Amino acid sequence: MLFVKVSEWLVERNWLDVVIEGDAISIVNRLTNPILDLSIVGQHLKEAHSLLRQFPLLQIGSVNRLANKVAHSLAH
Repeated sequence: MLFVKVSEWLVERNWLDVVIEGDAISIVNRLTNPILDLSIVGQHLKEAHSLLRQFPLLQIGSVNRLANKVAHSLAH
């Protein structure tokens, strides 16, 4: 899962002030919800939660899928 990989990457670089945005609103909602997720994705979310706790200034938000496509096209 991408959030886990990004979290690992950020931890390795010791970045503290982090904003993570995604266009998968269901994943963003699950990451920001403190209730244990028992779905198939839940194990990945649990791993991401444990990594993301290391960022005291962490912000997680969602972006419109169209806006994310624009950012993706600019990056490539």
